[in-house]
Amino acid sequence: MVGFIEPKEGVAPSPAHLARLVSLGRKSQVKAILHEPYEPEDASRFIAQKLGVPMLKLAISVGSVPDTHDFFALFDYNVASIAKALGARNP
Repeated sequence: MVGFIEPKEGVAPSPAHLARLVSLGRKSQVKAILHEPYEPEDASRFIAQKLGVPMLKLAISVGSVPDTHDFFALFDYNVASIAKALGARNP
């Protein structure tokens, strides 16, 4: 993890903050942008596009994204999403 989209909780990111995140992401070779489904997507999508990496919507609670009907499904969904973004293969 190299940073947060919101500089402070509930504070929209400025263009300068987004530029810093893109710069940090390039230097750190970020592989994905993790996004919470209840947050606006614009800034996350912008950074993901600039870095050429996927934006992943992760489940933060049961039912927050499709196919997360219980706690185990939530973890399965998040782990599978991250593994896919990082290029992991199923055994």
